Amino acid sequence: MRRFLVPLLLATVLVPAAALAAPGAPSDGTVSVKNGNGKIAIVARGSFIGYCDTCSIWVNDPDPTDGEGPLITNSEVSLNLTDTKTFYRGSQMRFRMVGGFWRVIVKGTGIDLSGIGHGQVVLDGAGGSTDGTYQFDGDVYRSMPDFELRFTLGTGN
Repeated sequence: MRRFLVPLLLATVLVPAAALAAPGAPSDGTVSVKNGNGKIAIVARGSFIGYCDTCSIWVNDPDPTDGEGPLITNSEVSLNLTDTKTFYRGSQMRFRMVGGFWRVIVKGTGIDLSGIGHGQVVLDGAGGSTDGTYQFDGDVYRSMPDFELRFTLGTGN
């Protein structure tokens, strides 16, 4: 009985794992920004959290039913631009967009951001050697670019 049970247990673990890793299956990518100065634009499906010393944040949540709504704390200004678009401005703001599809722009100083998902991310540092660092998919941290630089986050849909 034991000889039969071990292969069966291995099969129940390995078959689903192999199916998840099938070629062409969508895969999430990761992005991290530390103490960034400049602009970060995200058009992606996934989850993103962060903090900024001083910044403005534009959030477009085109389908409010496909995840949690955005959570922004410490904003001094909050303007509903449309049913799906909101503008925030303030200091020491924290932000969280979990699940769903997002269009987000964070522009300011001291931006710390972590995200996982798939879509497009555009980084545009303020220029100079003190504009922070970024990392994609666990690669080494690099200085924020001094010009607009687009990255694909993850693969698939």
